[in-house]
Amino acid sequence: MTEVYDLLTTGPQTQVDVSRLNFGERQELCRISVTRTSDVTNIGESGDFSTIYYLDGDERLAAAVFVDENRNS
Repeated sequence: MTEVYDLLTTGPQTQVDVSRLNFGERQELCRISVTRTSDVTNIGESGDFSTIYYLDGDERLAAAVFVDENRNS
């Protein structure tokens, strides 16, 4: 196992270099990635929320981390 994978086993992460995972580990990797856009109907700036990387099965914890990381975005 790679160091990046070992880090993901401790819980969802915001900074993951996917290229450092081996092929088998990448198959288990999931992410929450949302891009906000602004148009005529939306007020405010466009931009990205923090992406959350997690292993399959950690969906609930990843969702909680996503909310905490992006609460003020």
